[in-house]
Amino acid sequence: MRTTSAVKLGSRYLIPAPYVNSNYEYTKFGSYIIGGVLNVVLDGTIASEEIAKEIQDIASLSANTDCIELIIGCDGSPDFLQGAGRITNVSVNASDSSPFTATYSITVSLEVVNGQPAVKPDTDFLQLFGLPSNASFIKNYNEQITVEGDATVIGYYDSVLGISKSFIKASGSISITCSTKAICGIPSFNGLDQAINLLKTRYQSLSSFNFNQSGHPLSRYAGWARWLDSKSISIDEGGTVSCSFDIYLTQGKCLPIARIDIRTEDKLDHTLGLTTDILNRSINGTINGLSTTTSDLLQDKTTTNERVGNARAAYDVIIKLVESGAWPGNTVKLSGEEGLCVPQECPPGQQTLYYQRLSSNVNISKVAGEISFSAEFGPTSGCRLNNFDIDTTIEEEFPVTRFREFIIPNSPNPVIQYIGDTPHKATVTSQGSIKDCDKTKKPQLISCVRAAFNQAVSPYNGWLKTSEQITQSKFSYKIMATFIKVVCN
Repeated sequence: MRTTSAVKLGSRYLIPAPYVNSNYEYTKFGSYIIGGVLNVVLDGTIASEEIAKEIQDIASLSANTDCIELIIGCDGSPDFLQGAGRITNVSVNASDSSPFTATYSITVSLEVVNGQPAVKPDTDFLQLFGLPSNASFIKNYNEQITVEGDATVIGYYDSVLGISKSFIKASGSISITCSTKAICGIPSFNGLDQAINLLKTRYQSLSSFNFNQSGHPLSRYAGWARWLDSKSISIDEGGTVSCSFDIYLTQGKCLPIARIDIRTEDKLDHTLGLTTDILNRSINGTINGLSTTTSDLLQDKTTTNERVGNARAAYDVIIKLVESGAWPGNTVKLSGEEGLCVPQECPPGQQTLYYQRLSSNVNISKVAGEISFSAEFGPTSGCRLNNFDIDTTIEEEFPVTRFREFIIPNSPNPVIQYIGDTPHKATVTSQGSIKDCDKTKKPQLISCVRAAFNQAVSPYNGWLKTSEQITQSKFSYKIMATFIKVVCN
């Protein structure tokens, strides 16, 4: 009885030798082959007096998920093929015409043939994407890169703020999957390590715009300065390693350290009755510090604080203009000097107004390397600037109709006589105090209180002043006056 065969599957010789068919199953990226397996189909016949046991033995191979060796050659020698893979299909059919025969079909997907990957990536694919020539067992590959440029800001430079929008933004992503299972025939292969190494190599080229392709349209940006906006890396259980990145590209002498967005707003107030319209100006912005890119995929610069440092450097330049109110806008003087009207030109009773920074706010995120700020400039009273606390109150007593009732003896109803209305009265009080106890400011305090008083009593011009009282101390001054409205019949 023959004990060997031309086909050996694992430790079993398939006797008689089955028919052998094969086909390649490819994994592709676009039109490029990046990997795959060699499927070998063994179609044979079993002839045995113990046919039931033989059928059971063949059928049990379907449960085998481990690596198995396949040798095809003369008397078990690897003259034609020696490979390793996994059984992916088994079918057994008993013969209807003979009780001692059966047919079977076994498919073995070989990952390794004669010590080499069954399907190697195309050489053109490896060269085009800058991958090493020994890369193998790649299950999936994908990458893309895009460049966005806003034509409205390219080349723009603000000479007042000293900031520029001369940049373009590029975004890229790479995803690589290598087999995480043990490769049959090459137990030392580590798919995750290879995927990470391939990703590192490709990231270095892609983020630098170094394409191994003549005439690539994006290769023109290879010499531009690169500034990292964001970068992320992910690894999943299936062996997929991916990264994505966003970078800013600049050219020339401009060396950006932050991305700055600023919004300004001017408001004119025409309702105060002044000789000049009052302008309120506000500014708010966000500064995102940038970081120079590195060719190292895993270098994240988490300990350098480069982002927040660059954000602070940009903020230090802009804040000087914000503090003085000198950012670009309408031609209105914001130096803190009297700008609306000098005291002698102001309407009667009107306080002198000054332009000042009314409010400001700054928020710093050290983790994100982001600084947001805002400020508002507008007119404020000169009295407030001198640290005076001024308060004005107005009390009015409105006319009330007066009647007198007369009781007439033996009459069921009294007689009611109209006497007249009570007078319309108003009491105006203006008082102020010096908060910092500087006695030398007393004349200015008196002027501010009188200005506030004159403005408050202006609606009562033509009324009869019935009383006026002045009370003062070292640090305070108060005026109180009472008026009665004169009614002409």
